[in-house]
Amino acid sequence: MNHLNNPVCKQRMDYRQKMPRHLLEYLEQTAAAYPNAPAYCSEQERFCWREVERLAKQIGCFLLSFLEKSGKPFHSPSKQPFIALFMEKAPHTVLAMLGSLYAGGYYTVLNPALAEAGKSPLAELLRFLKPDILLYDATWATQTEQLFSKETTLSEELPSLCLDTCLDNCLQKSAVSVSTAFSEQASFLEAVSLYDIRRAASPSDTICLTVTSSSSGQPKCVETSHLSVIRYIDALADILQTDETTVFGNQAPFCFDACMKELFVSMKCGGSAWMIPSELFSKPEDLIGYLNRHQINTICWVSSAYSLAAATDAFASLRPEFLRTAAFGSEVLPPSVLAYWQSALPEVSFFNLYGPTEATGMSCYYPVPRHAAASSQQETPHPEISEQETSWAAEPIPIGRPFPGVEIYLLGENGQPVPDGEPGELYIKSNRLAKGYYRQEELTKQVFFAQAPFADSTNTSSTSEAGLPSEMASTYPFSEMASPYSFYRTGDLAKRLPSRDLVFLGRKDFQVKRMGYRIDLEELERLAMACPQVKSCCCVQKPDGRIVLYVLQHTDAPLPAATGSVHAPHSAAALTSRISALLRQSLPSYALPNRIILRKSFPFLPNGKIDRRRLKEE
Repeated sequence: MNHLNNPVCKQRMDYRQKMPRHLLEYLEQTAAAYPNAPAYCSEQERFCWREVERLAKQIGCFLLSFLEKSGKPFHSPSKQPFIALFMEKAPHTVLAMLGSLYAGGYYTVLNPALAEAGKSPLAELLRFLKPDILLYDATWATQTEQLFSKETTLSEELPSLCLDTCLDNCLQKSAVSVSTAFSEQASFLEAVSLYDIRRAASPSDTICLTVTSSSSGQPKCVETSHLSVIRYIDALADILQTDETTVFGNQAPFCFDACMKELFVSMKCGGSAWMIPSELFSKPEDLIGYLNRHQINTICWVSSAYSLAAATDAFASLRPEFLRTAAFGSEVLPPSVLAYWQSALPEVSFFNLYGPTEATGMSCYYPVPRHAAASSQQETPHPEISEQETSWAAEPIPIGRPFPGVEIYLLGENGQPVPDGEPGELYIKSNRLAKGYYRQEELTKQVFFAQAPFADSTNTSSTSEAGLPSEMASTYPFSEMASPYSFYRTGDLAKRLPSRDLVFLGRKDFQVKRMGYRIDLEELERLAMACPQVKSCCCVQKPDGRIVLYVLQHTDAPLPAATGSVHAPHSAAALTSRISALLRQSLPSYALPNRIILRKSFPFLPNGKIDRRRLKEE
């Protein structure tokens, strides 16, 4: 057979010719096609695509010059400069990211919460990461100075530079001292050009490190390549149908990989991304006003960002006028929240996205049918809860099917595929996995695999979105290696519906045993979230075996009327009674929590997750 005439092979060859081998190629293509179109924006600063390209290149040159003077080697096939960014969420931070790539290096964006928690966590992380340079902005200049004044050995080991110096230089607003640095930079670039650096680059080069952590708080630094990111944003752009008219509203902090959706998809398609201030997500009407003021039509937010608008009935007075696409993920979205958004915005397309950082962005997607969240019904509603609340608790929103180039396997305790409808641990086979955990080889070996850690020939249920057979999905659309690994063990539990859609069930390590029964703590949380007045919740098992459900209440969301309720509508007793009724409706008695406790706040880890260990110890 002539493989050149095979339509699948020809599709791969065409795709290989079109797809960039370096993320910055997207920037350069977009800057040429839409030079004056808005790119990255906030209400304090804005850059068009031509400015983004020019300033990122000049920041890259400045970083190379600074590293050379600091005695650090610049890019070679065996060494990439590593730049740690300590900055606010702002357009100039994106310039710093891209400037790091122009320098032939890779970056990580440090979580500002590490500085707010004290100097030690940040210093410990920097010692572990060992970056070549710490690049900070004026917002965090004081914290950086305080860090180095306390950690003198760190200041001696780690060169630091303020981004404002780079930008002043690039924009030619600098004083004489910085102009001198610019002349030194120019002479340096006579020997090493950005072209030479790009020519030495490989698609498998590292693009960024994402510092995440488990629920125990132990850091995990996920290392991702250019090719993995390119494959991800290509697929996501097709799924969300983005183009040059797309205006993203960014919610995710830049220290999380979720920001790739807005920052890099807009760079591919020529759209724009607005950095929404984090404080607006606690003020629904101001948030909606911001969306309308900047004509934002596409949002990709974590699920909790949608909740407050529903809890406060924000759309009663104001609605997002330009919104056409809304994606949610990273957390389980209560169906009640989705039902509220769908009812108020019937023309908007909603997507549920699922994927761990280790698989580079999202791995599964589900285009939500119109009003799907309120479609299921329960035959005999409990007298203390409304029929709508019962339907909301009946079934979580599916995570759908895998992205192109991704396969999903659900395995039981014996390592064999589980039947449809049965829960199994979720394994991802993908052509865009991360390169592993940075400087953590043993941890990497536990969950990343070059070959299937199971007999994948026995599972024939997976096909790629292009209809390719399973054995070809790992190489589609082309076979360059983005990672030395092809399989990732997520530790998540899921089941497959008769429709072939997947449903996320929770974390495997959140299952506990009590009185010989296995209990899923996240199932308790999901059921409790069906109550509209529950803002957030967390279920833990105490050292003595008791199961406690902690609940954070929406203060502005009234309880719906319920038959037989004798409590005041906003009282703690009314809320705990309603949650108990929801749980009793769906769970056997052995799975019910021993106590339900209302809290005013939760303790959080630096990565934004609830600190379950602290709750267990309380």
